[in-house]
Amino acid sequence: MTACYAGRAQAAGISTVYQEVNLCANLSVGENVMLGHEPRNRRGIDWKVMHREATRHLEHLGLRIGPRSILSSHSIAVQQLVAISRAMVLDARVLILDEPTSALGVKQASVVLRYVAQARARGLGVIFITHNVRHAHAVGDKFTVLNRGQTLGTFTKGQATIDELQNLMAGGKELDELSAELEEFSRADAAAASQPACPPPITMTSHAWVTPHSDECGRL
Repeated sequence: MTACYAGRAQAAGISTVYQEVNLCANLSVGENVMLGHEPRNRRGIDWKVMHREATRHLEHLGLRIGPRSILSSHSIAVQQLVAISRAMVLDARVLILDEPTSALGVKQASVVLRYVAQARARGLGVIFITHNVRHAHAVGDKFTVLNRGQTLGTFTKGQATIDELQNLMAGGKELDELSAELEEFSRADAAAASQPACPPPITMTSHAWVTPHSDECGRL
């Protein structure tokens, strides 16, 4: 996304947190949260106000960590939430999360999912992009399944089960056709295996024998 389009999206209240966390690991948590939006006074950055504002945004996600701590000292899950906090500094009304749980373990992913549920309860619109159906089903209200840029369907939570969504994501009709084809191959192999074994073919070889004849004197 170019700077022009990113600026227009932010002005419209849309913030995006990408799959690859784009933060400054050598800076503090507070500096990362407020990066580009640092409060200032006559002497430059107002560090006291910045840390207070960063703490407020972090606590909205249920994070109680020191804003002065270095980002790299925290887990990937916390860094992901710091990236979300940074997006929320813009007072976003719509938050787009691109695979936020893909690199996380179960415990770490639960922290992100808990925030998504809290954000939804506060009226924030969340677009949650993921390949993990269970994560989507746990926090989503409406699901749209895409395959190669085409929409395969949009469902509310009561219209599709986890298994049905998983089937669509795995290929849907194409997967059913492949399964039918593989079953046909299996039946053909089983039928061939049930046929009685044929004896090996017998090869007949003809030999011509020449017997020497003797003359009347018994000479060859």
